[in-house]
Amino acid sequence: PVHRVCLDDFYIGKYEVTQGQWQQIAGTNPTYSQYGTNFPIHSVSWEDVQAFSQALSKLTGQVYRLPPEAEWEYACRSGGKREKWAGTNEAAAVDRYANHSTFLTGPGHLLPVGQKLPNGLGLYTIGGNIGEWVADTYAEDAYGRHAMHNPVYLSQVPAKVWRGGTRFHSQAGCRCVARWAMPSLEAGKGYPSMTWNFDWHGFRMVRT
Repeated sequence: PVHRVCLDDFYIGKYEVTQGQWQQIAGTNPTYSQYGTNFPIHSVSWEDVQAFSQALSKLTGQVYRLPPEAEWEYACRSGGKREKWAGTNEAAAVDRYANHSTFLTGPGHLLPVGQKLPNGLGLYTIGGNIGEWVADTYAEDAYGRHAMHNPVYLSQVPAKVWRGGTRFHSQAGCRCVARWAMPSLEAGKGYPSMTWNFDWHGFRMVRT
C-alpha cells in the first residue's frame, strides 16, 4: 500500500558496487561473468554482502550497509517523486535509463556502471542491469507493517528482498515498485539457506 514514511539522511552509491571494488575489499571475485572491473559485482548472496559491508566499514571507519526497501524506493523515485521507473514515467523513455530485456547490449547483455542516464538523484541503472539486494526480510504485506520512521521489516523468514529488476526483466520488472524474494517463497515456506547466489544479484551501498 502507498504510505508515508520519514527517513533520516543517508548517502547511497551512484553506481552499483563494481567487481573492481569488491576485489579490492574482499580479495576475490566470485562473479560468474567477469567482464571487467567496471562491471557491477553479481553472483553474490545477501550474506556475502553483509560480510563485504562489515569489511568496508572496518577499513574506512564509516558505517556502510544495504538500504532498507524504504530508502531504496525513495532513491529509485528520484527523491520520493511519483515516478513509475527511475528517472521517468514514460514507457518510451525507459531504455534511456534502464538496461532490460528489450534492450540487450554489451557482453553477456550486462553493462558497465554509468552507461545509461541517471535518475533525478544522479543514480545510474537503479532499474535493470542487475537486481539489488536490500536489507529487509520478505513479506508480501511488509509495507502494511511499516513504522513511520526509518522503516525496515525483519523477521525469521529466510527470504530477503531484492529490487530494481535485471537485464533479464521486461519494463514491468524494472518499475520502482517491483519487489522479489530470494530464496523465493513457495506456499509460504522459504528455502532453508540464504547462501544462494545467482548471476543477476548485486547491490549498491548506503553510508549513514
